[in-house]
Amino acid sequence: MMKHRVIPILLAGCLLLSACGKEAAVQPSGTAAVSDEGYIDSLTPKNDFYGYINAAELMETDLDGKNVVGTLYDLDEDVKDQLNDIIDEIAASDKAYALGSNEQLIHDLYHKVYDFYENDDAMEEKDTQTIDALMARIDAVSSMEELYDLWADLANHYGIFPVFICGITENIYDVHETVFNIGCFFPVDLDDMKKSDVRATVYRDGFVARFKRFGMSEDEAKQRANDIMYAFFEIAGHTDLALYTGDKEDVECFQLYTEEEVKAITGDVWFDKIICGLGVPENSQRHYVIYDDEQLKTTISLMDQEHLQVWKDCTTMSIMDQSDAFLPEKYNMAEQPEASTERLARYYVRSMLEKELAEIYAEKYFDEEKRACIQEMCEEIRDEYYDLIGNADWMTQEGREILCRKLDTMQFYIGCGEAHVVDPKDADLIGDTMLETFYNFNQRDIEWARDIFINGAEEDPFDTMSASTVNACYVPLGNYVIITAAILTEPVFDVNADRAVNLGAIGSCIGHEISHAFDDNGVNYDEKGNYNPGRMPEADIQAFKERQEKAIEYYNGFTVLSSHVSGKKTLGENLADISGVQCVLAIADGPEEQKEVLESYARYWKTLMLDTTAKDQLSHDVHAPSRVRVNAVVSCFDEYYEIYDVAPGDPMYVAPEDRVRRW
Repeated sequence: MMKHRVIPILLAGCLLLSACGKEAAVQPSGTAAVSDEGYIDSLTPKNDFYGYINAAELMETDLDGKNVVGTLYDLDEDVKDQLNDIIDEIAASDKAYALGSNEQLIHDLYHKVYDFYENDDAMEEKDTQTIDALMARIDAVSSMEELYDLWADLANHYGIFPVFICGITENIYDVHETVFNIGCFFPVDLDDMKKSDVRATVYRDGFVARFKRFGMSEDEAKQRANDIMYAFFEIAGHTDLALYTGDKEDVECFQLYTEEEVKAITGDVWFDKIICGLGVPENSQRHYVIYDDEQLKTTISLMDQEHLQVWKDCTTMSIMDQSDAFLPEKYNMAEQPEASTERLARYYVRSMLEKELAEIYAEKYFDEEKRACIQEMCEEIRDEYYDLIGNADWMTQEGREILCRKLDTMQFYIGCGEAHVVDPKDADLIGDTMLETFYNFNQRDIEWARDIFINGAEEDPFDTMSASTVNACYVPLGNYVIITAAILTEPVFDVNADRAVNLGAIGSCIGHEISHAFDDNGVNYDEKGNYNPGRMPEADIQAFKERQEKAIEYYNGFTVLSSHVSGKKTLGENLADISGVQCVLAIADGPEEQKEVLESYARYWKTLMLDTTAKDQLSHDVHAPSRVRVNAVVSCFDEYYEIYDVAPGDPMYVAPEDRVRRW
């Protein structure tokens, strides 16, 4: 998984164990009924390696009402249970926890959520007064300048951005600089609205319903909703919708502006009221990012007296939408959640106190022995990458040296970061009501971001991915790999397991993440983590493109549910899978260890999911389905053919000239 900072199949009673295959290497056709006892016996390493390793266990697996289960999904559920146990133990305790401590915040937030859903009358009355007061402030606004002031106040004290999402991120051209980004207009999905009259009608009817809830007549509510939609359509007409659909690379959306250049687009008043109103010092000589300058120009052009009521109404809707979970009954239009109060309380603790809870989790389930073992494995895999890159005869010497320098400076963050320093003032985050508490947490995030932008404070890499998240990732901005405490758990990693077993699971994962530093996106960032594609020789760029095209064509040949895998969409992850396995196979000591590596790798991706979930994955996920991640990968390596005596004519055989390698 590559991450930028700013997140097996069930078919109508049949396990999908053979409905995905390479057309050039035909897999057994159709799906196998669970009752077909002979099916498992028919699976061999030569016709379906993934099924050969996993089918027997998958046949005995019950989804138990879930959409998907499997090695990583089950581990995620186990970790969630462990987190819930921590929450329940703290919530049930009558200890006097130190103010601001992780335990105090968890204890008090749990009970605050619990009381909210148990209809605490005092809480309801105070929250109603809070929202009534905000509505009165909006109603009293008589000019756009006054509304700008209100917007800044809403952002600073409530964490609510009525029109634009503003925030901070790293400068991709200089990771040591933090830049302020002015995001896209967001109250509705403009792409969705523009493409579908039905969706536009749904948005409009939602506004009408909200207005009527406020006591407006049907006619007035429709007119006000229409006025909003007219403005939205005007903005949509000047919006680069590729920003919404993901059809543009991140770097294409990253345009740097000086303060003077931003003011030339927004005007002095908007900048002073909104940007400076958020606490950004004027003339700070910092850079800004505007993700869609034409959209910004159009939106601001509509911010005049004629459209004042539209923007006041947008402000009202934003408060309702962004506070929806904890609004008092007078304003709340959300359906009541079906989950028990206990589950809701746990959910919000896990969501709002993720970092604090992760620190307790890591202290309980992670230790220095694990860290040392994984650090050693990371260094061993790094050393193998030097060999892989050094032996890549399709690259120039200059290109190999450039990539090796990136390996030199790559850092590994393993398990968890340092526990934060407890601040007794954090106890005040838990307010008198749940709505107040929600706003307090939002305000903390705003203050944190502002401090980083103004003072350049160091970020904790585990803010990108917490220690209790079952995952690992490569972060190109900074050139580092994060391997969380949660993923360093059986069956993915066990300090007492055979070396080959660990190499096939967590080892292939580490190799996968390192590979992202050199994939079609990561290769554009240099050893410092700065976006710098021009440093690579043109000959290497072209040679890599040829290897990418071969990988795209190869994966295009695999199908799931009669639909082809998109080799282009899954390119980066596919190359990382191949590279990770290539690396750990090279590290393994001889055929016996290599055999265990391959089988451990297949177990690592053991997955069972509903066909509807599988179809959604094919449409949206940049990862290939699990079975493809196994069969397509192992078929690329000579070791697989030698160990399992796979030969021409076997269903999984791929001719040597068609096998894909990253290196």
